[in-house]
Amino acid sequence: MATPTNPHLAPPPPDRDLAIVQAIKDFYRNSGTIEENITLLGYDEKPMDFDNSEMKFFKCSYKVGPIKFNRFIKRGAASSKDWASDYHFVRALARPAAIQVENYVNSECVIISEVDGSFSKWLNKREPIELFADGTMLPILRNMIIQLASLVESILAKRKYPRGTVAKEEFSMKELYIKLLPDKTPKLQVLILKVENRIPAQVVKTWTTVRKIATECFERHNVDPNQGSRDFISCIGILTKNVQALLEGHPDQWDNSKKGGFSWNPTRTPSKCLVGSTSLN
Repeated sequence: MATPTNPHLAPPPPDRDLAIVQAIKDFYRNSGTIEENITLLGYDEKPMDFDNSEMKFFKCSYKVGPIKFNRFIKRGAASSKDWASDYHFVRALARPAAIQVENYVNSECVIISEVDGSFSKWLNKREPIELFADGTMLPILRNMIIQLASLVESILAKRKYPRGTVAKEEFSMKELYIKLLPDKTPKLQVLILKVENRIPAQVVKTWTTVRKIATECFERHNVDPNQGSRDFISCIGILTKNVQALLEGHPDQWDNSKKGGFSWNPTRTPSKCLVGSTSLN
């Protein structure tokens, strides 16, 4: 791995675009050493957040042979003697909600995929009717919470737990970002750069954080969650496996037909987090 005085980097993981992947492979096959063909270009400009404030990243061009990628650099990431272990862990997080960690110059200069802004600023820019209806999260926001819970579950399943990107800070909404797809659909992206070995107290704290993030979405817009939404939030972290399936199948958004079918189907077992609940509203 490169040092701060050496601008050459190890090769990034292959881009999802198969044509680019093939071009990189062809270039490597027909050229000399990799170190001579991978460079990090200028990185001085900061991207702007949804409220036109500066984000805590730097724009950079990441050149692999003749192919140039636009990426972000995260400076000031938690420096640690265990960073190499963290790097290999977070780089391998193959989850839709995980920001792709592609490379690093040193433990405090990490190259990541681009995002369009922070989740917090995106949330502030939305009108309540874009995110809620009758005290329930609409699919655009609900799916983000489910993706976040799924990512956290995958990390905990590997006997780790996520930390904040700033030294000594806990994982929080600060690590959440938004990537706008070509059709402008917002996609949740979570920056995980630091993990530590899982302990029971931190598992509880991590799930509490996810529930707080979901609750804060309502609070930011002065929306009172209905009983179904409160049940949905309380389900987060209740089970240690299949959190995504549990939340996707939660009855907070069932219509009357589904509620009736659930009530009268003797073979159907309610979610564990709903046992004792008398309301499906």
